[in-house]
Amino acid sequence: MEISKPGLCEGCEENTASNRCVDCSLNFCPFCTKPHKTVPATRGHKVITLDEYKQSTPASRLSHDKVYCTIHPENVVKFFCDTCQVAVCSDCTVVEHRIPEHVHITLQVAVDTYAIQLQGLATNVKEKEKEAKICRQEAEQTRGELKQQRLEEKNKVIEKAEDTINEAKMKAEKNKQMANKKEKEAIQKAKKKAEEIIAKAERERDESIRNAERERKETIRKVDRERDETIQKAEREEQRLIEELETEYSARIKQAEVELDDWEMKHGNISSTCTYLDTLMHHGSPARLMSTKQETIVSAEQMVAIETEYTKPNFVRFEPADEKAEHEILGRLRFVYMCDVSQCTVDNIPKHVVKGDSINLVIRTKDSLGKQVDPIQEEVRVKVENPSGSEEDIQVKDNRDGTHAVTITTHEMGKMAVTATVGGQPIPGSPINMTVQRMKKIGKRGSGDGEFNSPRRTVLSKHGDYFTADTGNNRIVRTDQGGNFKSSFTFTGPQFKQPFKPMDIAISADDTLYMTDGNNKQVVVSDVNGDLIQCFGQKELKYPHGIAVSPVDGSVYVTDWNGWSCTDKGDHKVVKYTQDGNFIHSFGKFGTKDGEFRGPSSVAVNSQGLVFISDYGKDCISVFNASNQFLHRIGSSGKSDGQLSSPTCVDTDRDGHVYVSDYANRVQKFDSSGRFICRIDSKEDGLSYPKGVTVISNGSSSRLAVADTGNDCIKIYAV
Repeated sequence: MEISKPGLCEGCEENTASNRCVDCSLNFCPFCTKPHKTVPATRGHKVITLDEYKQSTPASRLSHDKVYCTIHPENVVKFFCDTCQVAVCSDCTVVEHRIPEHVHITLQVAVDTYAIQLQGLATNVKEKEKEAKICRQEAEQTRGELKQQRLEEKNKVIEKAEDTINEAKMKAEKNKQMANKKEKEAIQKAKKKAEEIIAKAERERDESIRNAERERKETIRKVDRERDETIQKAEREEQRLIEELETEYSARIKQAEVELDDWEMKHGNISSTCTYLDTLMHHGSPARLMSTKQETIVSAEQMVAIETEYTKPNFVRFEPADEKAEHEILGRLRFVYMCDVSQCTVDNIPKHVVKGDSINLVIRTKDSLGKQVDPIQEEVRVKVENPSGSEEDIQVKDNRDGTHAVTITTHEMGKMAVTATVGGQPIPGSPINMTVQRMKKIGKRGSGDGEFNSPRRTVLSKHGDYFTADTGNNRIVRTDQGGNFKSSFTFTGPQFKQPFKPMDIAISADDTLYMTDGNNKQVVVSDVNGDLIQCFGQKELKYPHGIAVSPVDGSVYVTDWNGWSCTDKGDHKVVKYTQDGNFIHSFGKFGTKDGEFRGPSSVAVNSQGLVFISDYGKDCISVFNASNQFLHRIGSSGKSDGQLSSPTCVDTDRDGHVYVSDYANRVQKFDSSGRFICRIDSKEDGLSYPKGVTVISNGSSSRLAVADTGNDCIKIYAV
């Protein structure tokens, strides 16, 4: 119920309003008032001047203003709902604001009551206006004070700034003067130092020139001296070599002349006898033939008995010295002989050959008497016909002592032929036929040389020898790659209260051997000759089993469990040491969860530092990173391809492949993620409880050494 304020006429909206229609609550100008009073629809409305309206009280104004209901727009508001505190029409009192829920009073009574309340509020507002006036005055005074204070403080800042600027200018000027002074001093000092440096440099230059001149002269003297010494030595060596040649060849020529005279005489006698026999047979009379029969037969037999095989003497050949020779300038004399191919031999022929093996043959050149000699001109050559039919010439190294070294690496399985010739003639026994197999066997059951009793893992040294943990015989056995026994060794002393029992063996990059000693619960370290270096691990280890040396950082990993029961909840862990035997840490415990063990039987570390543990009781390989965090498993329980049954040993190759032996009497190959690739052995190989697998790398080829523990031998497979 809004009442328009006086201003513009609410009819034409152009002229100033002077009157108000109480019924419409609109203000009109005199021009609009007239039609409002005459139009039939509004002629009954009450119109008063605005002055009369302003002078009226709220109570009296009610009689002038007519306000219409917002709910019933056609009705004038006449009542006030005291319950809802809202003005209502007569219809509202019946519908929306019915009694007794709502209390009604007339609008006039409500206005009179509210007028009294407004009067009190007006009195309070006037008091508040006085207080506000006082505050306004104080605010104006404060504003003036602030303006004055601002001016004063501003003047202080300006004054301080001027003082600071002047001080800065003075200080800058002073610093400039000091800088100029320092510059002059520095320039003088620099000039003086430069003069000193120049003088020193000139002295050093002169000294360097003198030193260079002295060094040049000394070098020239040294070069001249070395030249003279070399010339003198060369002349002496030349004279010596010529004298030796003269001596050797003079003796040989003299001997040859003697032999020539002898052969001329023999030839003359034989020729005379031939002529005599020919004349006798063609021109002799019967009486002549018979009368000289006896002496003729004797003479002819004597001629036939003469040895007519001529043996050439050995020759002396000058062999120029190469640049690496330390004691020879010109060279040396080399005695060479006539070689008899029929006497030459090829030695060191292996009995068994596996793909990837290096065959090291030795060819011996000999004379007609079987004596090993350095041949005169005969070239020693070797050619190989591979199983595929391709041929290749093999390099032959002349050792200058009548022996020639030949190394042949096998790349294919099948029949291979090796032909060795001297001077184009094949050596007896050539071609040598060999069969390159997928597997060869080393050793047999026993305790003698080249025999094994429950062997475990085999490792390869840098010099090409195998070292095998011969557990049942309490020793380490050394063989060459052909399986030929070389030596064996064990250990005794204060640190071996029980017989040494090697459960596993590993080898470091410098050919140091690391062995787990099951009886004495320690790690034994030695060189390849069996000389003890140290023992360690007695404090941490209870049942040491598998061992490996990391190719990344050289750390030594040892698996620790009793080796018999997978249900014993004792220590089932992996212990890590430095190569010096210092304890680093251990990880793992008994259990079936990831990262736990039930019989960690062996360990391997690949080129990325990943650690592979064969878990005998969980039928899997557990893989850890270098920080000992579990990554994943390889294999599951079973005897099918890709499954494992009590895995006994694990190893890896440089390509990341994983090899595992288990009690299903087999060896399987996996990729690094655990995907099954193939089975290495075959049922016909008859593996029995294999407890060791080792990847043997030899140049570009690899083989797998499998400890066939139940059959007491080592089997080498091509992979």
